[in-house]
Amino acid sequence: MVKRFRLHQVPAQLRSAGIASLANLYNAAVQTGLRLYNSRPEPALAEELLGLASSAHAFSLRGAHAGYSKGFEHAYARAFESPSSPEIRRMRLTRIEQDTEEAALEDSPGDLEPDWRSRLAPDEAAIVIHAGEPESAVWTATRESIDLCAIPHRSELARATSEFRAAVESSSSSAAVAGRALHQMLFGCLGPEVHRKPRWLIVASDVLFRAPLAALVSGGTADQPRYLVEQHSIRLMPGLWMLGKASNTWTGPMLAAGDAVYNRADPRAPGWSKWPNVIELPRLPASRQELLRCSRTQPVPALIRAGMESSAPDLETGLRSTKPAVLHLAAHVTPSPGTPEESLLVLSPSKDGVPGLLGTEWITSQRAAPELVVMSGCRSGSGEVRPGDGLMGLTRAWIAGGAAGVVATHWPVPDDQGVFWESFYRHRAEPGTAVDQALRMAQIEALKSGTFRAKAANWAAYFLVSSR
Repeated sequence: MVKRFRLHQVPAQLRSAGIASLANLYNAAVQTGLRLYNSRPEPALAEELLGLASSAHAFSLRGAHAGYSKGFEHAYARAFESPSSPEIRRMRLTRIEQDTEEAALEDSPGDLEPDWRSRLAPDEAAIVIHAGEPESAVWTATRESIDLCAIPHRSELARATSEFRAAVESSSSSAAVAGRALHQMLFGCLGPEVHRKPRWLIVASDVLFRAPLAALVSGGTADQPRYLVEQHSIRLMPGLWMLGKASNTWTGPMLAAGDAVYNRADPRAPGWSKWPNVIELPRLPASRQELLRCSRTQPVPALIRAGMESSAPDLETGLRSTKPAVLHLAAHVTPSPGTPEESLLVLSPSKDGVPGLLGTEWITSQRAAPELVVMSGCRSGSGEVRPGDGLMGLTRAWIAGGAAGVVATHWPVPDDQGVFWESFYRHRAEPGTAVDQALRMAQIEALKSGTFRAKAANWAAYFLVSSR
């Protein structure tokens, strides 16, 4: 029997050694446990190892925060000398993330409660994927049982994920083959009980966060593949320790922002010539129709912010005054000029010409708590993927700031007047329909549409991350 390993029992000087050391320690402990499980595959041991992985991951965030603070304070003192320094900006962003994680971990340190599986719905299965070297594993759990099986090592999963994503995004003829191969790697060993559950909650680490899981191929033929989304809804979660977490989300009417002013040719921006530092991008004219379509699906008309009213100050005012249950953003997303691994939402410049570039720092500082944030812009789920830390970028920032769920995109999506989102919100309004189920229904509707939307590149770009 593996004894429970708890990082909060490790001396402070070890915990403050930094995230790299803790990640290595975590990986070594899990690797040892997996080797033991290979020789003695018992359900109790599988659950023990899952608890170990969850606790170690959560406390690695705490340990990194403890060792980070002193070095940060010294570097931050120089921030006013070089406020645009990419290194300083990275540190500031990391500090905000760690502060948020630290607060979130105060009452939930990553330990799984003895009855944690009872928090799963009867139609749900939890799937936890650990991608490591040389051992990788996938845990599956339902209310009734828990299991563990070995899967290919991390480098093989990374290669297969990269090939699959590229094939789906480019609508390559190899997408079905790549999707079938990766599906077999990840889920080929799952038992029939898990496959019978229509709702899958997935904790995916590292590069797997980049995979458009909805387009994995679970069966069918080469000409008519059966996609994973046709059998299961999918929601990603940072960790099982968040399962059943209390929700204090907002309940106000939808706040929808889009059709921003992006260039000097737009007649809605008469003062553009005075704003030399504003990034110019093509207008998204169909996004205004998208906002109107989304508003029509709501029980109360949405507060719409478009044109020059879709600036950062306008959005912040709307968040504070409306406290929306749903925040819908139809906007460009672009890499940060200083730190390309960071994505920025692009809104209209403010009336005095301040660029409308919103990054993770701004998002987290809002402490916005909608039940749902939707980002229908290009690459809105993108962000740096770090070892042991699968949720990054704008998506993670909204979750860290207080949102219960975020729907985002893996890659650019067509500006098609919001047909997909109208379908999504219409399904979400049906009694008893959760966000993951509504997203699945909208994706299947697109798949069966017989139009350009039927290509996986169009519907598989969307994914849901949940903090509950």
